[in-house]
Amino acid sequence: MPSPTPSLTLYQLNGTCAFAAHALLIELSLPFTRIRMTRTPTTGLFTSADETFTHEWYKQNIHHMGLVPALVVDGKTLTENPAVLTYIASLRPERGMLGRSEWEKAKVLEWMAWLSGVLHGQGVGGYLRPYRFSDEEGAYEGVKRKVLEKVMGCLERIEESVEGEHAVGEGVTVVDFFLHVIWRWMGNLQLEKGRLRGLRGW
Repeated sequence: MPSPTPSLTLYQLNGTCAFAAHALLIELSLPFTRIRMTRTPTTGLFTSADETFTHEWYKQNIHHMGLVPALVVDGKTLTENPAVLTYIASLRPERGMLGRSEWEKAKVLEWMAWLSGVLHGQGVGGYLRPYRFSDEEGAYEGVKRKVLEKVMGCLERIEESVEGEHAVGEGVTVVDFFLHVIWRWMGNLQLEKGRLRGLRGW
C-alpha cells in the first residue's frame, strides 16, 4: 500500500524561484496549501500577502533566513529550492522527475546546485537586488554590470549544454522547472526571452 501523501504547505511568491515548486506541485497533482507572500520593495523582506504575519514571525518560525520557498511537511520545514524540488519530486517517483538512471540523477543534482548557487545566487540575485552585495547605494550600478557578465556567461553555458527539449535525458525533470523560472527572469534582466535556444523550450 502506498504511503499517504504528507500535509504540504508552500510559502511562495510568483516571480521568485519558488514558482518552480508551485508549478511542480500542480504538475504532480499533489494536494497542498499555498501561502502567498509579498516582498517590500525597499528592503526585499518577505511577509504574508494577507498581512497575517510579519517578516520577523516568518523568519523565526518558518524560514531561518526569511526567504522563499519554504515547504512545511507534516509540521517540519524544508528550505532551499534544490531541496524543496527534490522532495516534491520524490513523492511521485514513477514520474522520473529526478532522472531515470543513476547518471541522470547525478546530472540533475549538478544542474540544481549550479542553477541555485551560481546563476541564481551570484548572478540574478545580484542584478535584481544589488543591496545584497553592497551597503553603498552608489555602487549598485557597478554591481549590476559585474553580475550581468556572470549571468550572460551562465546563459551561454545553458545554450551549449541543452541539446534537446529537456535539460537532462529525454523526459521532464525538476531542472526543466527551474529553467522555466530562469526564462521568466530574462524579461526582468532586459534580455530577449527567445535569444537562447537552450531556454526556448520553457
